[in-house]
Amino acid sequence: MIKYPVEARAPNGQLWWELLTWPDSKQRFGVETKLAAWLTFNTQLGDVITIRQLRDAITGPNGVANTDEHFNRRLRRLRDFDWVIPSHREDSSLAGDEYRLEKFGYPIWLGKKQFSVPGPSAKVRREVLDRDGNRCRICGVGAGEEYPDQPGKRARMTIGHFRAGSLKGPAILDNLRAECSLCNEPLRDELSSGETANDIWPRIARFRLADKESLLDWLEQGQRTRSDLDREYDAVRVLPPGQRDEIVHRLRVVLRKGLFANEREIPSLN
Repeated sequence: MIKYPVEARAPNGQLWWELLTWPDSKQRFGVETKLAAWLTFNTQLGDVITIRQLRDAITGPNGVANTDEHFNRRLRRLRDFDWVIPSHREDSSLAGDEYRLEKFGYPIWLGKKQFSVPGPSAKVRREVLDRDGNRCRICGVGAGEEYPDQPGKRARMTIGHFRAGSLKGPAILDNLRAECSLCNEPLRDELSSGETANDIWPRIARFRLADKESLLDWLEQGQRTRSDLDREYDAVRVLPPGQRDEIVHRLRVVLRKGLFANEREIPSLN
């Protein structure tokens, strides 16, 4: 049995990460707070930790492995409190379910409010979503669209950071981007498709050179860039139904005639 220092225990003698509620309160003692405490007293700088290891350590009320569906997000939120915990997105030497502890952050189990970092305002969130066309900058899915690999599941947009390791940075437009809930919450780190690079490469090898260049660009940037055609689709997609139907009608007319649309051929909506 590990012998922990007195600092690892709450006033009632329990280990901080075993608490269900804050001391002298009925408020739930959250997963983020438990993670910070457990990492502080059970790991050293440079250690690589798996999500499975953390789920087993931060147990639920019944003492079994934690099944919180947002567990990855809880861990990443520690970066808001000056923790540096890169994943495979920032360090390619890590596996999909691994994180490396590079810096201990604030001891938020002593009270998160005193260490809190403000997130983006409602105005900034709206500006980010408008700028990005309500479309995930990572996978390209639009708000309300179905995921190609998950029929019936529709995307919900949230706000993410360009570099996960720099969440401590200011909540300004240049440091923020639209992300769907799946890309923002990397459950896929734990739910791999089972494919390997050798499985995927033959499909990529059949792409045209221009498509290979686009794919390389997306992978190097860590996000999917949008073409002019993509951007116009986004613009039309959010028009009121009548306006959208008008664009559909004009396209059908132009394509039936075999003509290229230009401003002189398109009547005004007014």
